Amino acid sequence: AYSKRLADSGRPEGLSFSHYLNRLLLRGLIVKGDGLTGVDALYRLLGTLHIQPVIDHFSVRLFTCIQLYLEGKIRFRDFGRYLKKEKCAPMEETVLELAKATELTTAELLACVDQGETAKNPKEIWNLLYEDTDATYESLAEETQLLHIQYPVLQAIGNLYLNKQISFQQF
Repeated sequence: AYSKRLADSGRPEGLSFSHYLNRLLLRGLIVKGDGLTGVDALYRLLGTLHIQPVIDHFSVRLFTCIQLYLEGKIRFRDFGRYLKKEKCAPMEETVLELAKATELTTAELLACVDQGETAKNPKEIWNLLYEDTDATYESLAEETQLLHIQYPVLQAIGNLYLNKQISFQQF
């Protein structure tokens, strides 16, 4: 698509699409994940990203519905459906509780769930994760990639992201 649009624009030959992607990667504006399986690629994509819960107040949903109604994009009878808060699965609730307790990467969250940790105070969570003083979130990401709990946690994180209940940050 990039090559076709470049050719259609009538501009002189530009740099390759991969060049621009690499620049975005270096600046930290996009992330990538690769692996032998889809789960490995997804984990490598999300493993070092910090999870941020999205604040979802009723008033925001209400005023959004009113705005969409005034723009003619939804009908009045659809308000009830859009005003209801999404139901979360138990694993999704656990992920949200831990993310609200303290700022965690996907790998740190995976380690917490694997050890049965629930939302406590942030200091206890950090002590649990980093008992070894040499550990970092990158080394933890490599260690937790092989945990058996990886599939349900990644599924919960993916569902929460698709339902716009969390966002990702790279620090």
